[in-house]
Amino acid sequence: MVNNQQVFNRSREDLEKIEDDTLASYAVRSKDATRLYMNNYQPCKRRTEFERDKDRIIYSLAFKRLMEKTQVYVTHEGDHYTNRLSHTLEVTQISRSISSSLGLNAYLAEVIALGHDLGHTPFGHAVESILKNNLSIDDDGFEHNYQSVLVVDVLENKNYKNDEALCGINLTNYTRYGILHHTGTPDNIQAYTFGNDRISVDSTYKSLEAELVNKIDTIAYLYHDLEDAIRNKNILQDMKLNDRRMFDAFLELLNFYTDLSCKINGDSFSGIKDLWDNYNPNIILKAMIKDLIIGTQKQIEEQGIVSLKDVQSSRKPIASFNDFEKHFKNFKKDFVGKYIYQSPLAYQMDTKAKLIASRLFDTFASNPNQLPYRTRNLYQNAKNWEATFKREDSGYRITPKRVIANYIAGMTDRYALVNYKRMFE
Repeated sequence: MVNNQQVFNRSREDLEKIEDDTLASYAVRSKDATRLYMNNYQPCKRRTEFERDKDRIIYSLAFKRLMEKTQVYVTHEGDHYTNRLSHTLEVTQISRSISSSLGLNAYLAEVIALGHDLGHTPFGHAVESILKNNLSIDDDGFEHNYQSVLVVDVLENKNYKNDEALCGINLTNYTRYGILHHTGTPDNIQAYTFGNDRISVDSTYKSLEAELVNKIDTIAYLYHDLEDAIRNKNILQDMKLNDRRMFDAFLELLNFYTDLSCKINGDSFSGIKDLWDNYNPNIILKAMIKDLIIGTQKQIEEQGIVSLKDVQSSRKPIASFNDFEKHFKNFKKDFVGKYIYQSPLAYQMDTKAKLIASRLFDTFASNPNQLPYRTRNLYQNAKNWEATFKREDSGYRITPKRVIANYIAGMTDRYALVNYKRMFE
């Protein structure tokens, strides 16, 4: 019997040709990707550049730690709360889906999403605010998106045998740009504005894929934070029992956004009868995804986007909602912000997280001998003004305080609690 089965053995060049043949004219091609360090770099024979980026992120220690980092609600207080890893995977999946629908490079969108929160602190944004307060402008401050790039550029070090990278995991510049710009970039932070590596201030590596991940990150956390509050009840139960007027106002707004979502999805809606048993926040998520695709397609047409240069020169957002656009800020601030992020339980968790982070930072600063040996050596080198990291051209000044901030930012919730209990309980 003759076996006519075709055996595929696709090379990187074959995959790059598929990109050329199938992607939109304004999508990024992996064959055009460059890396931070190119002198000793050898492309993979089988994987595209963005596929290699994906592997490097997934195998990093920082990525593994995301599983035990809080999104909003500390994970040990409930089995079904979203953690930083599950949030990252949600952003990744939505990014792949929308990018594919728009003819963009799904691998680039995917890898930006996988790396966007690698620099996030334990216990959510509360600890980020503590590190900001402890790092002055002379230390270049603290922003989790800048920290994510610092992680892949310096702190995560695989020590490649061929000395490809001086430090870090040497991701492509398109990926690094997307990670940095997945949220706002404050003007007072001067990192990544020097020399040839100016990803903070110029548009050389700007992409629609990166712009979409920025939008999708917000969609994902608003959806699953609302889902956590509704399905686990802890946040809203207190409001329902003690402030019925506020709870009714919450239900009224939830009805409004659900009705809007059903119209976008083409479904009918007759109001929420039993919030606790029947309501599914997925209705709003599906609507925002659909609306983002429609709105982005409209912007591509209206702005006449036909090339990557058009994307990079655009001064208006391209990734945009359609029907949801005029309501999105209110949904984020006046609805989810007011009823979820400003709830008593959320404030209690933030207070606890800030106390832990503040005491850890202060005690390490007062007695750096409590730091692990490697971190202690970095601290001492920084104190003596010796080069501790090899990426001086990024603009970061590695001060003793920044060494401590890097150490705390890399902790998981569990590891931060272990250190706190060891020293203070």
